[in-house]
Amino acid sequence: MKSILDTANVARLATSDNDQPYLVPVVFVFDGIHIYIPIDTKKKMSDMPGDLKRVRNILKNPKVAFLIDRYDDDDWMKLYFIMIIGKASILPGQSCGEAFEKLSAKYPQYRTTTGYRNMCIKIKPERITVWQNS
Repeated sequence: MKSILDTANVARLATSDNDQPYLVPVVFVFDGIHIYIPIDTKKKMSDMPGDLKRVRNILKNPKVAFLIDRYDDDDWMKLYFIMIIGKASILPGQSCGEAFEKLSAKYPQYRTTTGYRNMCIKIKPERITVWQNS
């Protein structure tokens, strides 16, 4: 499981405002204990990362679901998913330093951009479900 958490590039983050679920694809890093998700500046909607629906939802309801999966059209023996249920918190950028360094190492795109260093999401796993078809 740890190798998947270390190498998977995309996951899905589910949040809720207690009324309606909200699901978005995210990039992430795992430090062996927690999952960290950068909160990028979104030029299309607002320059304020705190305006994002996922951030507003976490502030109202910290319970989240985090899903990493693999689907292979040709070889169903390679199918898997890891679902993590946990509590999320929003951290200011200065508290995300190590996570930001790991993001830069994992995703080359983060080596040349700075629009993600304002804040991050930290997930503390409470329940982990792993399924593999092989």
